[in-house]
Amino acid sequence: MRHIIDEFQRVALAKPHIAFSLHHDGLEVYRLPSSAMKQRIVHLFGNNYNERLIPVEEETTIINLKGFIGKPEFAKKTRGEQFFFVNDRFIKDAYLNHAVNKAYQELLPDDNFPLYVLFIDIDPSKIDVNVHPTKTEIKYLDEKSIYAIIHSAVKRSLGRFNISPTIDFNQETGFSNMISHKAPEDIVPPSIAFNPDFNPFGSTKTTTKEIPFLRNESRSSSMAPSKNWGSLYEVTNHHVPEQASIDLGESKDVQFEPVQKQFMQIHNRYIVSQIKSGVMIIDQQAAHERILYERFLLHLEDRKGASQQSLFPQTVTLSPNDYELAKSLLDDIKSLGFEVREFGKNTLVIEGIPVDLGSTNINETQLFEHLIEGFKNSQQDLKLDKRDALARSMAKNSAIKGGTSLGQQEMNTLIEELFACKTPNFSISGRPVVQTIPLAEIAQKFEK
Repeated sequence: MRHIIDEFQRVALAKPHIAFSLHHDGLEVYRLPSSAMKQRIVHLFGNNYNERLIPVEEETTIINLKGFIGKPEFAKKTRGEQFFFVNDRFIKDAYLNHAVNKAYQELLPDDNFPLYVLFIDIDPSKIDVNVHPTKTEIKYLDEKSIYAIIHSAVKRSLGRFNISPTIDFNQETGFSNMISHKAPEDIVPPSIAFNPDFNPFGSTKTTTKEIPFLRNESRSSSMAPSKNWGSLYEVTNHHVPEQASIDLGESKDVQFEPVQKQFMQIHNRYIVSQIKSGVMIIDQQAAHERILYERFLLHLEDRKGASQQSLFPQTVTLSPNDYELAKSLLDDIKSLGFEVREFGKNTLVIEGIPVDLGSTNINETQLFEHLIEGFKNSQQDLKLDKRDALARSMAKNSAIKGGTSLGQQEMNTLIEELFACKTPNFSISGRPVVQTIPLAEIAQKFEK
């Protein structure tokens, strides 16, 4: 069905002045009225695409170019929304696709792909359509010039609609915010208010952000002042029990036995711990992805993923392709802990999310869209089976990100759960999670 929808979209985009309809198993998938190109794109992909489109138009002696491109913030990690038409015929051209992607070069990561629907009008005598049996590939007489025209037209549209960053060196902006358009008599001088009873040495309550994997941990929001503060300066002789060793399974010579259960975070990205043989460094995002990945795989196997009900159920509207994919994955998605049901045309209702995600503020709609997008990406690039791709996508989208500050208890829990995994040494992308620096190597750097 997805291949049929792909072909339907190509034909419908090429002829926006013609009305189309598509039915599947007695249900209406598309009903497209005759319309302008922008409305046709919106009818095909959803109403939310109306604000994502940027018009492109360029007329030259070589080609005439028109169509729409997508804003960078709505780019996806999978291909599928890239359309080139030459004389109203759909084509595939990696060379011209590179011209569009290069225009987004400073606006998108390498693994993101922007939406575009571009139409090229060219003299038929300057192209050769007999390159491929399906007629989806074309040979151009002046390929380099066409590349340059498409690249410059897309880049100009991004700049014209204030998508690309611009700097005006001729305007001094330092004083622009100081100019008031009010009459002098309407300007009210600022007043200063203060609380005479304010005590700067009083106790204050601080809030901490909950990290998903610590959802069951209780913590106090404030700390009472200690009455026996003088005892902090006394030397204690209490015996500190030695921690159990942590076996990574890779290095037989290194014993991971933290001398103290104290961790340090570097740039809110890496966790550092002292061990007997030196120093251990852990990538916190890769570690949490590994933890969640193995946990979600277990849920998919035993189909016992716990769910927490949403206070306000959220609706998510998908493209027909993604909707068909989501329906085929619905049983496995529910096994992860989602409470999802169908709700009309290309729409699902999310009534609950996996309890493993904690009670942090989560955008259920965005999480579900990223889950489907990540699943498609994993299957296309890595050729994984359905459950593995789903667990991988869920782990990547719900793990804590680099830049998140963690407390001592949170770092301790993360490390304990990491070394309880079957494969703690490597991330789900195959990169190392843990690195050790032997004490001898540290001493050598100081020439000892």
